[in-house]
Order: sequence, then C-alpha cells, then structure tokens
Amino acid sequence: MRGCGQHAADRGRCHGRSLAVGAALAIGRTTGPGSVQLSLLLFGGPILYLVAQAWWYYVTTGRAWAARLLACGACAAAGLAARRLPPLVSVLILDVILVVLVLALTRVHRQVAETLNPDDGA
Repeated sequence: MRGCGQHAADRGRCHGRSLAVGAALAIGRTTGPGSVQLSLLLFGGPILYLVAQAWWYYVTTGRAWAARLLACGACAAAGLAARRLPPLVSVLILDVILVVLVLALTRVHRQVAETLNPDDGA
C-alpha cells in the first residue's frame, strides 16, 4: 500500500485499510467458509493497532495496556476460527470483541484519569 509505514499517522491508516478490505471481502461473499486472506485482513489490522496502543500505554502510563493485549489474543483466536466460519459470523465476532474492549477500556481509563488527576478535595 502506498504511503504505509512512513509516519505513525500513515500506519494508522494502513491498519484501517486492512480492516476495510476485510469487511468488503466479508460483505462481498457472505456465505461459505472464510479464507486465510479474510482472516488476516479482518483481524490482523485490529491486532496491529491494539499492540501498538498497548505498547504506548505501557510505556507512558504503565496502565491500560492489559485489556488491549487480551483483545489481541481474542482477535488471534477468532482469526484462526474465521477460516472455517462464514464471513458475516467473523465480522460479528470481531464486533463483539471490540465492543467488549470499549466497555473495559472505559472503566480502565476512568481509573487512569483518577490516578493522574487526583481530587485533592479543593
């Protein structure tokens, strides 16, 4: 892909492109088993993005990284299963993983914000 890897913003767009291509493959062929390409495109982009975010949060705050790595593990397992599942089921599984991650991160980030900005009662 042209422009991928030059800057952090470019890498973010590349992860988004792989997810978009995977979703397009799933929509274009909704029945039958998945494929290795679909699996890599659909789950690989989120894994790369979450690993980069987990590393950044680990280095900068020391917190809020474990949930992202757990989501990476869930995406990897779902990616292996996606080769045998219908593409729309794979998309549904990815959606569930990401929604659960958002709910978990909402709680975790609230705790991080409270730690970084303690209320001193004033």
